[in-house]
Amino acid sequence: MNRRKKRWLWLGVVWGLALVVTGWNMTRISHIQKRRQELKILQMDHRYLEKNATDMDAVRDWRKRLTHRVESFDLGFLVVENDLKRLSERFNLSNMRIKAQKDFQDTRPVSIQVHVDGAMPALVEWLTTVEAGYPYLSVSKMEMKNEHRQHRAKMSATITYHYALSSTTQKGPI
Repeated sequence: MNRRKKRWLWLGVVWGLALVVTGWNMTRISHIQKRRQELKILQMDHRYLEKNATDMDAVRDWRKRLTHRVESFDLGFLVVENDLKRLSERFNLSNMRIKAQKDFQDTRPVSIQVHVDGAMPALVEWLTTVEAGYPYLSVSKMEMKNEHRQHRAKMSATITYHYALSSTTQKGPI
C-alpha cells in the first residue's frame, strides 16, 4: 500500500471515531436533558405538595367523614338509629320510625326510610342538623305534609346511609 492510501485510511478511521463519539455524546446529552426535565417536574410536584399539604389533609379528613366505618351493618345502623332518635327528642319530634332497606345484600350505600311528626320549623332544624352533623347520611327523597289544624307536620324521608365495613386488623381506606 502506498503512503497516500494509508493516510486516507487513517483519516477515515479518525473521522469515523469522531462521528461515533459525537453520536454517543448526543445520546448522553439527550438522556441528561430528559433526566433534568423529570427532576424539574418532580421538584414542581414537591413544591405543590408542600404548599397545599394542609388543604389536602383537610380534604382527606372530610372524605373519611363521608363514610361511616363500622364493624357490621347492624351495628352501624343501630348507632345511626339511636343518633336520629336522640336528635328527634332534642327537637321535640314524635312518632319516629326508622327502617333500613332489607334486600341490600351487603351493598353500600343503603336506603333508610324515616317517618317523623313534629312542628315544621323543628323538622327543618332536625333535617339541617342531620345533614351537617352526619355527612355519611344524605337525604335522597323527602316529603312533608303540613297539618294546619294541629300545627304539626309529617315528614317521610329516604336517607342514604354510606358505610364501610372495618375491622381492628384492617388498616387504611377500603
